[in-house]
Amino acid sequence: LLIILIVFVTRMIKRKKPNKRKEYLSNLKNIDFTNSKKSAYEISKYSRLLAKTPREIKLVNELIEELDKYKYKKEVDKIDDNIKAKLSIFMESLDVW
Repeated sequence: LLIILIVFVTRMIKRKKPNKRKEYLSNLKNIDFTNSKKSAYEISKYSRLLAKTPREIKLVNELIEELDKYKYKKEVDKIDDNIKAKLSIFMESLDVW
């Protein structure tokens, strides 16, 4: 009976799927702002994947509008503090379990 219980518990642990939302949030928290262009694309990608509620979607759309000036160009400036503030507001509004 103990062996069956151990096998059952190990199978349950192996079947547990990783939470993608937590992974996306972790990626957003660990963005390197030294490369502005790459950061803008990563913020856009992961924030779109995380936004679910209407408030979150509105915040993401505003953030992505601001990030458009860092995309599609060869040379870009550093990401300004306004965008970083909007990103932190968005991340605080997220509900990830």
